[in-house]
Amino acid sequence: MLAAFVAAALFSSGGVRAQGPGRGISKSTWAVSDRSVVAAYNWMMKYLPVECANDSCANNVCTCGKTARVALKISNEDSANASTSVGISPGFGIHAVLSEGKNNAREDANGGISVQDLEDVWDEQLKDMLAGGSYSPWADFSLALWTSDGIGTYSSQFDADKVPYTVGSWTWSGKTYYSLVVKIPQTQLVFEIQSDTLGDGITQDAVRTDLFLKNEARAYFQGTGTSPSVSEGLMTPVQVSRATSSADDIITFYKSVFGKSPVNNQTLSDGTRIVDYKMSSQATVMIRFVERPGQTGKHTTNWLETFLNSVNKEYMTSYTSCWPVYGDNHYCVDSQEMDMDAIKAAYDKNGYKYHLFSMPFGNGGNGYFADPTGWQIQLDGRWSNFPSDAGSFSPNYCMTSCSSSR
Repeated sequence: MLAAFVAAALFSSGGVRAQGPGRGISKSTWAVSDRSVVAAYNWMMKYLPVECANDSCANNVCTCGKTARVALKISNEDSANASTSVGISPGFGIHAVLSEGKNNAREDANGGISVQDLEDVWDEQLKDMLAGGSYSPWADFSLALWTSDGIGTYSSQFDADKVPYTVGSWTWSGKTYYSLVVKIPQTQLVFEIQSDTLGDGITQDAVRTDLFLKNEARAYFQGTGTSPSVSEGLMTPVQVSRATSSADDIITFYKSVFGKSPVNNQTLSDGTRIVDYKMSSQATVMIRFVERPGQTGKHTTNWLETFLNSVNKEYMTSYTSCWPVYGDNHYCVDSQEMDMDAIKAAYDKNGYKYHLFSMPFGNGGNGYFADPTGWQIQLDGRWSNFPSDAGSFSPNYCMTSCSSSR
C-alpha cells in the first residue's frame, strides 16, 4: 500500500490507458489464509499473464504475514508511458494477502470466522456451479478479465490440470460473448475470463447457454458497445463485481458519498438488479453490483454481507481503531478527482466505517472505506485536511491497531 501513496501522486494527471497504480481502478485485493497464500500465488503465476508485484515483501514473506501479489503484464506501448522509477508494477494489481498484524492480532480480528473457514464456505458455494450446475450468486463476487486470445487459451490449460471451471455465452448490443468462470481453490478469488471468441482448445458444445439469465450482459464495457482491445497474450481488467442485498441501498450510498449515479441500471426477468459505476474519468474498469432474489440456505450472499458488516461494526469504531482482516477484501480507486475531505465528512455524518493511514512523507494519506456490501474500497485521492492522528501503514503487515481488540 505504501506504493499506492507514491503512485497516486505520480500519475494523477495521466490520461486514460491501461488500469494500474495511480490511474482509475488500480487493483483488486482479497484476504487469504496461511494455508492458501503460496498456492494462490503459484496459481496466478501459472495461469494468468502476470508478473510478481514489485512492491511485495521479499520472496513474498513479510515480518507479520505473506503475500500473493501479482500485476497484469502490460503492452509495450503502456510500458513506455508508465513510470517505473518508484518500483511499482505498472499493471493492474491482483493481490491476495495474509496480513496478520503484530502477534497475529489483525488476523484474529475476524468476527469469529477465520479467513480459512470462510474460504471453505466459498468452495462449497461454488462447487456445484463449477461442476456444471446452476449459477451461484457467489460468482457475482468476481474480477472480470478480458482476453482477445479466446476462451480456449485458458480452458485448455485448466483441462490439462483438471481445474474446475464453467463457460457460458451471453449477448450484448446484438453480439455474442463468452465467459469462463474459475476459482482459485481454498480462496475467495473468483475470476471471470471474458472474450468475444472461443478460439482453439474449446468447442461450442462446451459452452452453456443456460448458465446466465436471458438478457444478462456480464459486462457493460462503459456503455460503448465496443469490447476492449488488448494485445495477444495479455489481459485487461473489465470490472470488479459484488453481490448486494439491495441495489437501491447501493444507489443511495454511492450518490450520497461519491456523487455517482449508475451508468447502467438493469432489472432482469427474475427480478435480478444490476447496477454499474464508473468511479472516475480515468477508470476503464467498471464497478458492478448484483442483487439476486430468492436465495435459500444458510450461506447466501446476503449472509456474507451481514457477516462482513458485523465485523466492520465490531472493530472499526473509529478511523484509528482496529482495521480487521476482512478489510483486505477491497478494490482501489486512484484518482485526484476525489475530494477526500468531503468523502470523510459523508462517512462521519452517516456513521459509515473507515480506517485511515497517514503518508510516510509529506502530508495526506489514504483509507479503507466500507460500502453497504461489507467489502471495502481503498481510496487514494485529494486531501486538504488529513487527520494528524491517523496511524501509519506497516509495509511488513505488523500493524498494532488490533492488539487492544483481543
